[in-house]
Formats: sequence, structure tokens, C-alpha cells
Amino acid sequence: TNDYFKRYPLFSSDTEIPSVYAITKDKSGNIWVGLRGKDPLLRITPDGRTSSVKIPAFIPVNEGGAIRSLTYDGKGFWIGFFSKFLLYYDIDKQTFTKHDVDAQNLRPVAQTLDGSVVIAATERSLAFYDPTLKQLFKKIKNKNEI
Repeated sequence: TNDYFKRYPLFSSDTEIPSVYAITKDKSGNIWVGLRGKDPLLRITPDGRTSSVKIPAFIPVNEGGAIRSLTYDGKGFWIGFFSKFLLYYDIDKQTFTKHDVDAQNLRPVAQTLDGSVVIAATERSLAFYDPTLKQLFKKIKNKNEI
């Protein structure tokens, strides 16, 4: 099984147990990990080196809770948090863009051909977010009870 599994050390403070909530891989082979804690974004290079990616202090990640999803789009990725918080990280520019969206539990899961972001939303629904217009424009609810 050693060919299938690798162990990577995770950064965390002395008072926190590292928890992985989201993971994605980019076209360069880097693995991006969303963690609970002070520096919640970790990059693991193809050769196994790890580094924490600092989210700028002017973006209050503590208000969003832990990262819950990472959705790669070929240039960067959408970062969904536990609460009302959505970021986009451009890998080449190494910049974060905060998107204020009027919804809770923003978990991006895919991106459409027109650039809209598909978000798993509350109440068993999907929402579509247009990053150009910076608004949710459609919501689909699951009407089937399980």
C-alpha cells in the first residue's frame, strides 16, 4: 500500500488538532488542502514539500469558520467556508479575492462553461453564483424527501 498512500505533516497550533476538510489538485501537481486553524490553506508540492499559504489579514477568515471546499478551475480555486464566506485564489498571481454572497454555508462544487460557480447551498439545494456580477442568480431545491 505504500505506493498508494503518503503521509504529510500538517501545520497546526499547539492547541488544535489538524483536521482536513477539503482537498484539490492543480495542473502542476500541487495538492491544496483546506484545514481547520489559524493558517487554513496548505500547499503540498509534487516532491512532498509543504507550505502554508497566508490569507491576507484584511480578509477575516475567522468569521468564516473552517474551509469546507476547494474547487479548482484551471487557474485557481474557489474556497468555501463553513459560514457566509467565499474566496477565490489565483495561483499565478498569488492573490485572494473575497466575494460577498448573501447565503450561508458556501461550498463550491463545480464551475460551468460560462464561468458561474455551482454552490452546494443550504436546504438541500444548489445555487449558481456569477463572479462577474457578484450575485447568486439561480437556486434549485431538491423536492424529494429521503
